[in-house]
Amino acid sequence: MKLALGVVEKTLRGNKTRREGDAMRIATKQRCKGLVSYAGTALLALSLAGTVAESRVTNEAPARAADNSQGHVKTRTACLTAHVPGDPVPISVTGTLYFHRHYTAADPVLLLLHGLASNRGVWDGGGAGDESPRFARLLADRGYVVIAIDRPGYGDSPYPNANVLTVGNAILMEHEIVGEIRSGSYTVARAGDDDETPPRCPAGDQAAFGSPTVVLIGHSSGGGQAQNYTTRFHDISATVAIGSHGATGGQAHTIVDILNRVVGPQINAGSQFPIFFRPGPMGVSTDCLSLLFYQPGAEPEVYNAICSNEAVATYTAPVREYVGPPVIPSTHDGVIAHQVGATPVLLVFPEQDAVVPGPGNPFGDPDLRTKEIDFWNNNCACDVTSLVVPNTGHGAMFHLSAPTLVDEIDSWLTSRGLGPGRGHNSRDDDSGDPDPH
Repeated sequence: MKLALGVVEKTLRGNKTRREGDAMRIATKQRCKGLVSYAGTALLALSLAGTVAESRVTNEAPARAADNSQGHVKTRTACLTAHVPGDPVPISVTGTLYFHRHYTAADPVLLLLHGLASNRGVWDGGGAGDESPRFARLLADRGYVVIAIDRPGYGDSPYPNANVLTVGNAILMEHEIVGEIRSGSYTVARAGDDDETPPRCPAGDQAAFGSPTVVLIGHSSGGGQAQNYTTRFHDISATVAIGSHGATGGQAHTIVDILNRVVGPQINAGSQFPIFFRPGPMGVSTDCLSLLFYQPGAEPEVYNAICSNEAVATYTAPVREYVGPPVIPSTHDGVIAHQVGATPVLLVFPEQDAVVPGPGNPFGDPDLRTKEIDFWNNNCACDVTSLVVPNTGHGAMFHLSAPTLVDEIDSWLTSRGLGPGRGHNSRDDDSGDPDPH
């Protein structure tokens, strides 16, 4: 269900506009040549990759995932590779490929990057499954080809030496993965007719073709890495960062508390892959609830599943993503140096984000959202759009607003000439070749 935008528009500093009222506020600044960088540094300077947004999506009558025609979406296992700098042995990177019909090399591929202490499952409802909006399937249902990966060191893309899995190396490996998607030098596998278990990588057949149009969509620190990527590599067609802030620094108290109380002691004890959330009473982690969810904007079945003690025990991250060296060049310096170039950037802020709080937030934190927006608007000579999603917490993909957010991402990509080649039409779901590989 797509909710209408507000109709009142105000000019903001020349070429930025705001749509207000009961709708999403959107601010756009054209031709930002700024380089985006991400300063993932010491423990207490950790930045969950931030972005700028001044738009508001109405969530008055939120649609549930079940109301969206995601049953037409098909999945395959995508097997890619990446190299840690200095290690000639490649990491096998596992992804899930989502599509709803035959596609060609002309169709854009959306590469989804999860955040810290996470995995690719967050884009598909996580442990909540069908109870949650399934973000990747919503995108695929709109006609996009989507690949969600477990970043190296996470989930089904293991690597034993966490000390070399820094944010800087992660961005370099993502560049390698983008190159494989563009050239078609990866494999795609499907489960057998009687086996619903996804194949384990490496497996499958060579991709039939490359896809030169790749869009990075990252959440939290994954969004920060996407921003930094945009300032140093220009082989992608657009960047979307959700719930991220990296250009201006600063930390909200909720994440600082978790880092000091939960993560810090594990690092001091020598843990290579610390867990992020402490288990809580009644089988649900209150740390997880406070950081990821605005509970009035999500279903209890969803946040209780995502934040169950069983689930949070698996939310680990490589230690060097917590305490690694700063990324050089930083996103901050890249924006100022006007190195974003022609790549359009969409910065999405959940309104009730405990990681990137906005003005008048209930956490008593400084207004990091406006600070980030102002930095981009004042320093990036690029095509940058900002969006604020109401009634939504940091884990935006799990909230009731997710289908509307997908609609807005789709509209923004389409306005930049990056929409799917053919929209979804339920009348011909069975036509064409449903398996292009």
